[in-house]
Amino acid sequence: MKRFWVSWLQDTDDFRPLTAPPNRSVIGWWRSGESDDFHVLCAVVDARNESEARDAILKDWPEALEQCDWRFFDARPLGWRPNDRFPLEGWMLERFGEATTEQQTFAGLIQVHWQKIGDCSKTEMVAQGGDFKTPEEMHEWIREVVDRRKDECPEGWGPMVCESSSDYFVRAMAST
Repeated sequence: MKRFWVSWLQDTDDFRPLTAPPNRSVIGWWRSGESDDFHVLCAVVDARNESEARDAILKDWPEALEQCDWRFFDARPLGWRPNDRFPLEGWMLERFGEATTEQQTFAGLIQVHWQKIGDCSKTEMVAQGGDFKTPEEMHEWIREVVDRRKDECPEGWGPMVCESSSDYFVRAMAST
């Protein structure tokens, strides 16, 4: 596997990839400039060779096949990432291998439950929250919920927090 730093001029009104985020070979992408006629796009792509890297770009930017002017297509060391001019969005963190468990969790939905001590299978959902900007904001929300609702906690139960991949996460059921 190799890493490629790629840039091209995109001569379309809509410069975004077909899917968000783009295919897994595209580790990150950015619009770094524009004019009246085109957008300047950059991407980091992991592929076995330059041909596969081009195919990865074309998979999510198919119009680049006919309207693309490649600015550069440079091989880089596998762990390379661009400088701070190209900030990493949430989906990019995981692909660049920089997401911590905390970073992955605070962006999604979480729930506070009361859980029976000694029988973890028994829980009652107390509150659900999400769209936290920072881990600190998420932790503060959890503290506020637990403090505000602690009188409702059954005796012998305690607070538990879960995120959407947890077996305890309560999902809405569609009515029939």
